[in-house]
Amino acid sequence: MIKIEEQKHILNILRKVMGALQKKDYIKIKNLSNQFVHHSSIHQDADIISVAVIIYSLSKMLEREGYKKEKNWKQFYNNYLRTIKNMISALEKDDHNKFHQEVETNRRLL
Repeated sequence: MIKIEEQKHILNILRKVMGALQKKDYIKIKNLSNQFVHHSSIHQDADIISVAVIIYSLSKMLEREGYKKEKNWKQFYNNYLRTIKNMISALEKDDHNKFHQEVETNRRLL
């Protein structure tokens, strides 16, 4: 179970990631990734670590020059965004089961 202060932190990071995605600010996503990986190494919670991996993976994919040319990129990207939005929504509603399901869905996408 995620502690309240951790839940707020995860929610804040996910909102920033969504904002950076909308602005196509991929450098910000990389910085958020680095910040959150450090945070996850301190707190050692499975869901926090999973979110760190999700953000890190996204930053690495977007770093690559030809990522948009990958087969099924658009479908993957839309599904990826949907799971992030759903994670945010679940945390806003304190629905930890739904949050965990969305983390798992996103992990399977990767």
